[in-house]
Amino acid sequence: LLEISRITVKYPQDNRAVINLNELEYILGEIWANIWHSNDIVRINPVTGFVRSRLNLTDVVNSDREYRKSLGIQANSESVLNGIAFDSITKRIWVTGKQWARIYEIVPEK
Repeated sequence: LLEISRITVKYPQDNRAVINLNELEYILGEIWANIWHSNDIVRINPVTGFVRSRLNLTDVVNSDREYRKSLGIQANSESVLNGIAFDSITKRIWVTGKQWARIYEIVPEK
């Protein structure tokens, strides 16, 4: 394995580094990454490393938590957002999490 390059991911507003990046997916010219133990996904410019936008998926996280609760499945501290998939043919984006019972299709606002 040979490292070719590296990118420091930063917020453009204050040049602060983004930490705890987890689960990367390349989607239509951007790198998407969830921030571990948060409800957020960041969309990253792969050339500059700057965050283009931040998606808050609290509603999706809460929806799955309620669904698991209805099944009698107890959430714990590791039941977090942790999965991004992109279908390049249909352009559909899917997310899920650790110990989740479902996957969710999302459509980011323009």
